[in-house]
Amino acid sequence: MGKPRMVVKNDNDKVLQDTILSLRRHIHAQDDEMQALVDQIKCMRILLEGFQEAVKDGEARVVLAEEQTHKLEDQLRRSKEDVKARDAEIARMEQEYMAAEHKIAELEEVCCRFLPLPSQQR
Repeated sequence: MGKPRMVVKNDNDKVLQDTILSLRRHIHAQDDEMQALVDQIKCMRILLEGFQEAVKDGEARVVLAEEQTHKLEDQLRRSKEDVKARDAEIARMEQEYMAAEHKIAELEEVCCRFLPLPSQQR
């Protein structure tokens, strides 16, 4: 079932008929362009949704990375505190060792006064 044809009666009718056909083609072309734009908008929405999901995923990764960074900073702080405590313990032990060496030297000196040296016993 096609469109009814217009019967051309004179030149004015022919011009009018040509104008109507031209307008119909133009409207059809604009409908096609609009449909193409609608399809592009749909694709852009799909892309936008994908980008939004990627952004959410990226933001979640940033949050996890920040949490991990805070944990590592806390571990580093505790490790530094442990090193300081160990350094202090080592310094205290070195002082005790030096005090013990001094005491041993004093005792050797006292002992030498009262006991003969092995070389003197012969």
